[in-house]
Amino acid sequence: MKKSYKGFPIYALIIIGVLIAAQLFSSSFSSQRGQRIEAAKLFEYIDSGVIDAVALEDDVAYAHMKASNIPLSAFSNAAYDFSAVISRDTFVETCRQLAARKAGKPLEDITEIDLGFDLIYLPQPATPWLLDMLPYIIMTVGLMAFWLMMMHTAFAVSSVLPPPTATISWTGSAAASRRWARTSTTGMRSI
Repeated sequence: MKKSYKGFPIYALIIIGVLIAAQLFSSSFSSQRGQRIEAAKLFEYIDSGVIDAVALEDDVAYAHMKASNIPLSAFSNAAYDFSAVISRDTFVETCRQLAARKAGKPLEDITEIDLGFDLIYLPQPATPWLLDMLPYIIMTVGLMAFWLMMMHTAFAVSSVLPPPTATISWTGSAAASRRWARTSTTGMRSI
């Protein structure tokens, strides 16, 4: 049996290689990205007062230092000094506790304005439409591949079976009508 998909692994490797190269090149072109640090280290920087702005996006906090070479007007999730993985609620509550301890006030009196830095809430990133459609595309391609495999199997089996040689015709034959009359009275057919 000849396999028609012999070159598929090579094409899959080429596609994977192109995707990896595109990912590497896209991340290397953005030189303004900062390093990822632990949340505890970010809280140390906030407590020492060297952070002047923090942008929160889902579960990531992006920090901008006061002595940064990135201007504050360009600060965003694309240009930052540090980033840390932490949820929004946990980050804000911990910063409120740090500000309350530093100011000597109760926690209820501390708002987001009293934290000592600008707090920016970034919108949740929108999912690309292709990523939303990916499960449907995968299922459709899988169903088509399964259907093609079944059709290939059906054609392979039909090519092995011999074609039918005899055809039965009941019209215009006197012998056939006599046979039919004989079998209809006995209840059994003989062909």
